[in-house]
Amino acid sequence: MKAAVCGARKPFEAGSLALAWVLGKELALSGFVVVTGATLGVSLEAARGAKAVGGKVFGVSPAATKSEHVEKFGYPVDEFDEIDFSGRGVLGRNILIVERSDVVLFVDGGVGTLNEFSIALQLKKPIGVLEGQMGVAGNAKTLLEIVGLADFGQFFSESDPKKLVEKIFGAIKK
Repeated sequence: MKAAVCGARKPFEAGSLALAWVLGKELALSGFVVVTGATLGVSLEAARGAKAVGGKVFGVSPAATKSEHVEKFGYPVDEFDEIDFSGRGVLGRNILIVERSDVVLFVDGGVGTLNEFSIALQLKKPIGVLEGQMGVAGNAKTLLEIVGLADFGQFFSESDPKKLVEKIFGAIKK
């Protein structure tokens, strides 16, 4: 199973990066392949957390080549087992991240994360958010209400990354 971790490259909250690391670790320990945008911030820390416990990490880059990924975007490569250099730009990459994942989890998050959240809703993917965050994750319930999906049945939230992974894992295994 694959779990996308989406969030800000430059988080609003100082603790978001540590939470992303723990989330990546817990996902890997539960057998998930962690999927990210192969970028900095939340994405990179989730990848590092997964790798710290021997997990597999798949990145989706907006760049068409490894050199563009590194030189133009300034994105990392070492934390990933595999990177798809999609050449589709940031918005196209966001679609691929969500499409290729069984569940989508959110830590913090700005406008790019909002795009991923919207895609996850449209594709009816199970969504998990870490409560107590700013940005998209912290406002996810309100966003669901605004778009008329307050009763979205595949929405899970917890303040603890391990509990969030347990909830999501339990729900998709049913």
